[in-house]
Amino acid sequence: MTSKFKGALLAGASGLAVAFVMTAQPAQAFDKVDWTWNADVTQRVRANVDINIALDPTGLAMVEDLQVSIGDLTARSVVNGVNNNQPNTGGTGPQVVDLGILEFTGTRDLQSGEVTSTGIATDVANESTFSNGTVNTLGDGVTMNFDLGTITVAAQPGTGSFNALSDLPEVISAATAVANNTSIQADTSVQLHEGQFAMGSSNVSDSDANSLGELGVVLANGDVNSNLIGAALIGTGALTGAIKPAAISAVSSVANVLNASVDSAATAVANNLTVTVEAVGDDRALIADVVQVAIADVSATSSVSNLNVNSYTNLGRLDAPMVSSVASALGNNKSITVRAPVVVVTP
Repeated sequence: MTSKFKGALLAGASGLAVAFVMTAQPAQAFDKVDWTWNADVTQRVRANVDINIALDPTGLAMVEDLQVSIGDLTARSVVNGVNNNQPNTGGTGPQVVDLGILEFTGTRDLQSGEVTSTGIATDVANESTFSNGTVNTLGDGVTMNFDLGTITVAAQPGTGSFNALSDLPEVISAATAVANNTSIQADTSVQLHEGQFAMGSSNVSDSDANSLGELGVVLANGDVNSNLIGAALIGTGALTGAIKPAAISAVSSVANVLNASVDSAATAVANNLTVTVEAVGDDRALIADVVQVAIADVSATSSVSNLNVNSYTNLGRLDAPMVSSVASALGNNKSITVRAPVVVVTP
């Protein structure tokens, strides 16, 4: 092993670095793709399939993508103490509302007696129409406190409730931790070479570096796909203890909510790939070579506690649950869709 290769291994914090510097030649897109599929099924059905397709797409999206995440990831969302105090919960007939106290400070011209400031309190002071309060006009300063009194609000007798379909608010809490993520949407053919690697810290000794380096050289000389070389080296490093697992966690917590629905979601993912090809004719094609490796402890927690709802009708007719609490923990995830576009015909 040369010092260049060994240094790259140590600096890269894992055998993954070796995977891309050990190769005799620079890595090419789709290093080598030679897929052979032979199916000979004998039950009640015997199938012999020979497919030979020649496509002439009008466009091409070719993606060579490498994603590496080293270290821990944490996402946390905490919601506590949401109080929706409705002004007419459970009451019947007229309701008395206290308007409170209005405090005002202004400047008074000693010669003209005019009070200058902004706000409605200035007009009230100049006209001296307030019915209750105190005024201090010593010097050029004016301070006033107004007792605004109470007002009576009419309410429909016998109701005292709110329609949940239109008046019930929603509390949303979401925490998402993702190490590597790729999302591709195309209306033409796609060719994808994807490598996603998630791991924790490493402690590569000289002997581990030499062993992993020798393995990388053997695989590279064997014309093995560069992403597969990386997967092999990372897996070997994890088995020998040279590479530690990453901690990827997401926590969503909602507590002490009054008069609101709750949607809590926590999602933790090491590697995620989403590809959607929506095209017509020869453009509706996808060729993909995907390698995902996760050396990680992945966890997700969603909790909802102490939720209270009162004085609402039609709760049973809501189109969503009063409480939704979802936790998803994924190591490696792929979603691939190839379809023709939806055509809407207007009569």
